[in-house]
Amino acid sequence: DKSTTAFKKMKKDYVNGLAQIGAAIMSNITENIGSGITDRLQQEKDAVDELADYEIERAKKTTDYKNTLLDQQLAANKISDAKYKLEKIKNEEELAKEENEINKKKAYKEYEINLKNFRTNQAISATQTAISTAAAIMQGYAQTGPIAGSAFAVTLGALGATEVALIYAKKAPSKPKYSKGGLISLNKVTGPSHAD
Repeated sequence: DKSTTAFKKMKKDYVNGLAQIGAAIMSNITENIGSGITDRLQQEKDAVDELADYEIERAKKTTDYKNTLLDQQLAANKISDAKYKLEKIKNEEELAKEENEINKKKAYKEYEINLKNFRTNQAISATQTAISTAAAIMQGYAQTGPIAGSAFAVTLGALGATEVALIYAKKAPSKPKYSKGGLISLNKVTGPSHAD
């Protein structure tokens, strides 16, 4: 009967359209949420950079002030030349130590932000995969009927689950590594270490 065939085609087109519209809407919402989170994390990273720069600049100014006082004491013959040099070396060592601590804190904060960004992107990708898989299953049912659609659903569901597993299997960013207090590169270093 022509009307039954036309109705089935219309129903199939309707379900396909709903699946596509639903998938597009959910994908768009997920992407917008992810974009907002990513933007916020970038702002947080920028703030960490600004704070570290400010703290380093403040430490340098403090060291400059201490060195200026030493210069004045030397000029007024209140300290010896040897004491002057020793105090200047101490000031520079303190500055280097403080800069290292600031950079260490900055590296860990950036790691935490990068990890949040990585996990957010994983969740968004997994959600978009689930949405696409659900839409494909609905279209499979609509196009092939309940019996073949069930077979397609199982296959598509397994493929979607595999894709989600691959998304979550990606390696997260590494924590920053320190050797005796200083940031070290994750690249291979040749030659003797300071400990040698």
